[in-house]
Amino acid sequence: MPATNHAFAAFEQKWLSEFPENMMVGLFLPATHRQRASAFGSLIHELTQTAFYRSEAQIASTKLGWWRQELIDAQAGSARHPVTAVLFADAQMRASDPAVWSGLADNALAQIDRHDGSGIAQLMQRFRPWHASVARAQATVFSLQSVECDAEVSAWTISHLLHELARIPTCPTPTMLEQIAVPLDLLARHAILRKDLIHATAARNGFVGDYLSALLAELDACNAPARVRNLPQRVRCALDRQMIVHARRATDPLQWLSAHKRSGHGRNLWTAWRQVRRLGLDESSSRPML
Repeated sequence: MPATNHAFAAFEQKWLSEFPENMMVGLFLPATHRQRASAFGSLIHELTQTAFYRSEAQIASTKLGWWRQELIDAQAGSARHPVTAVLFADAQMRASDPAVWSGLADNALAQIDRHDGSGIAQLMQRFRPWHASVARAQATVFSLQSVECDAEVSAWTISHLLHELARIPTCPTPTMLEQIAVPLDLLARHAILRKDLIHATAARNGFVGDYLSALLAELDACNAPARVRNLPQRVRCALDRQMIVHARRATDPLQWLSAHKRSGHGRNLWTAWRQVRRLGLDESSSRPML
């Protein structure tokens, strides 16, 4: 088992480097959910990286097909991957609905052949099936009622779009830039092309400012993070809101967003503590976060 734990730690670290707030969030999670939450976060990170950031569609499709079978086998007690070995070491997870996990892989696979949306509403709808499956799996992990919560699906989708936007200045190739979904109506409004987004211009600032305003409006519409039921996503949602507000005030909002997408530890700890208080949780409690 030590070798498995060591291998899992490597995958966990990849997830934490992208979403460092979870190092602090884990301090406030009930003991029964801590390891499970880390394994779930690492799994979603691996699926996301494969579905959205693999340049070769065939390679991504093959890998996600492998993940689908791995999730089925791991739930049956035959895990081969360190992440699934940790996730399904829990008897409660092995007893969960298999459709939750096969659906997660299926919806990740569906993201390979994706398209831009003409506007923010179309982008939200385009990514909804994937994030709905993530929200259902997350409800299973955190022992929540399985009824789909629109606020959680919307929060996952907004977070994804925001972090895709923040990736633009660091895209290493035009192919990677093409993979980032953006609202086409806003590009047209500001008379710029996708390839122009790598250059700091007044037009880019106008586009990013309008896009951030639209994402903030979506957060307000779903009343997130207040309606989000689990602590890790609630903290992520609160941090996303803070990033949007600060980026809109910046001289170059996209550059600010890219430089601050991984928030500092102090701010993460403060945000996690505030969300714990708002959820009415005691950090030493082991009861489910309902």
